[in-house]
Amino acid sequence: EAAGFSKPSAFTVFSFAPLSKISGGSGKENDYAFLVCNLVNEGIRAVIVTGNGEGASLKNILEKNRCNMNLVDIDEDCTDISKYYGRVHAYLDTFPIGGGMSVVDGLSMGLPVMILDGENYQIFKDPVLSRFTFPSAGDILKYSIKMAMDGRFYTAERSIAHEIYRNYYSERIMVEKLSGVFEKKW
Repeated sequence: EAAGFSKPSAFTVFSFAPLSKISGGSGKENDYAFLVCNLVNEGIRAVIVTGNGEGASLKNILEKNRCNMNLVDIDEDCTDISKYYGRVHAYLDTFPIGGGMSVVDGLSMGLPVMILDGENYQIFKDPVLSRFTFPSAGDILKYSIKMAMDGRFYTAERSIAHEIYRNYYSERIMVEKLSGVFEKKW
């Protein structure tokens, strides 16, 4: 057991999902709502942050996909993932329009991120994130279940996420990179 959870229902995935960035519930495998519903139907909780006034529409999309809404929390009033620090275990990037740099927010909290890139959904492409990039929503589902069921695996994935953040995206690294750019120009 790791990170304070002992069964899949306590494992929680977080996602920023304004309606403009997700598919409309087509029921197909690489549909965002279909994946979220499969996650929660496997006992994995979901916290989904959507735009103000979009909660009812998001709920309708999820219900259309036969989602267990008892395991879904929709938040229309969140601008910072840190609001859920200690209560979420992984970060799910949106698709078909990816979250861009929002995956870095997840990494900054040591959360494994899950990015669908099977059909070039991802806007922000960085080779250091290949560990967390998946060719299909089914692969994301399997990965999430494995993290929820295997505390050692989850702890290892958190360590990898933390190292990627520390080595590539931390404030210190960003300042060093920008300093190097400016030094070369002057």
